[in-house]
Amino acid sequence: MINRNSADAQEGSVAAVNHGTGSQNIDNSTTTIRLGGLVNLAETATGAIVFDPVVMREAILSIDLSLENINGNQSNFDIIDVVKKNKLNGLTQEYYDEFISINYEPYFLELDVFLKQRENEDLQKKVHNIVASLNRKIFIKRKNFDTFEDLLISIEEALLESEFRTLQGKEYTISFFLYYLYASCLIGKKTDEEKQC
Repeated sequence: MINRNSADAQEGSVAAVNHGTGSQNIDNSTTTIRLGGLVNLAETATGAIVFDPVVMREAILSIDLSLENINGNQSNFDIIDVVKKNKLNGLTQEYYDEFISINYEPYFLELDVFLKQRENEDLQKKVHNIVASLNRKIFIKRKNFDTFEDLLISIEEALLESEFRTLQGKEYTISFFLYYLYASCLIGKKTDEEKQC
């Protein structure tokens, strides 16, 4: 932590100048600098997708409270050509078939209905903000990840690391929420059919 206004760079290190009142954290291993209020952001390790973990934490906790009812009934969630969508986004079909399709997809419709209920308007706004922020960053940083599932896991890990006290034991809910966003065409590239909806 640097509390003075400037620091001199030495070979292999980072120098920063702070003309404001905010504190600075410098990590020489990744040359990441966080100023003032940005300290509370979470960042994925691989592709540097930065997001607000507090807003995502609040959405996850709201969804987690409703999971008892959501997990009660399996239903058929209408997904537009998932094979085409996965190919477009680089999510491996094997991963989708082995994990998302079996463990999460049957409950997406119930989550969709829950999120669209009138009493959940505040949660809808949070989800909208999360989607708007994440989708833009995913589009720009996607090439830094080998597969789309790597990207999603990286977001999950960054969120857990940042909000571990509150989200410990809620890995399923975090994955459920991220996979729902993907399957609902809210994050990731859209197929031509999805763009027309």
